[in-house]
Amino acid sequence: MAGIKEINGAQGAKRTIGIVGTIKAIGIVGTIRAIGIVGIVGTIETMETTGLGTIGALDGDLMAEFIITNPRTELL
Repeated sequence: MAGIKEINGAQGAKRTIGIVGTIKAIGIVGTIRAIGIVGIVGTIETMETTGLGTIGALDGDLMAEFIITNPRTELL
């Protein structure tokens, strides 16, 4: 039974990290889109400062994955 509890706990933690990553990703997407309205140069600068570099993807899932796996983005 202890083994099952540990597995369930790990799954719960993964879900929490996923939700946090998604929320942060939505924030980044919103920021990039807002700056994008002002100008493309601002958008590129924002992407670089968030640690996404030149990838600059607006896809929320991709950004969430970067946030979870890339420590540089945790500064957000």
